[in-house]
Amino acid sequence: MKDLKLLLDLGMIKIKTLMYYLERIFPVLVALIFSYNVYSRGVTFTKVPNIGELLAASVNICSILIGFLAVMISIMISITGRRVVKLIRKNNLSHLFSTYFLVAIISGFLAAISSMVFTVLRDHSWENIKLYGFQLDMAVFTFALWIFIISYFVSAAIRIIIQLFLILKMVFDEGEEKSEAEKVYKPDKAKAFRE
Repeated sequence: MKDLKLLLDLGMIKIKTLMYYLERIFPVLVALIFSYNVYSRGVTFTKVPNIGELLAASVNICSILIGFLAVMISIMISITGRRVVKLIRKNNLSHLFSTYFLVAIISGFLAAISSMVFTVLRDHSWENIKLYGFQLDMAVFTFALWIFIISYFVSAAIRIIIQLFLILKMVFDEGEEKSEAEKVYKPDKAKAFRE
């Protein structure tokens, strides 16, 4: 029985370790999958219908997500005294969260800027270049690069938003525990034994 419990514990440690590393590489992994898929299919800006509207919409979506992340930062600052935030600091995760925020916001600005740049350059005729003996189709490469930047930002934003919602859930659960504790009658010890 102890061996089974030990094996289950080791399995949980491996799963937690795997999830830890997956969480960290999630944006890069998603961005590589999408951009490789686009590059291998040879998609360019000129092959996508209504690309101008798509680029303009991506600027708007990036701006909205950046604003949402800024609001989430202010919410995190307002709950600094909560038990959840103290646990985050105690487990040295505050640096990780600030890094996640920074990565999401910087990649959001890069996504918005690249969308604006490619709005202007979408009809540009790109020349192919030879890079280390490899023929690189620049029209396909620039579109794949844009897809990489956009998908990196969206997945980084999703990662931090999910974690922040989990933290807020813990904060709300903590608030419910406090309100339940306040409902319990606590007699005044000084008045309890008076006649």
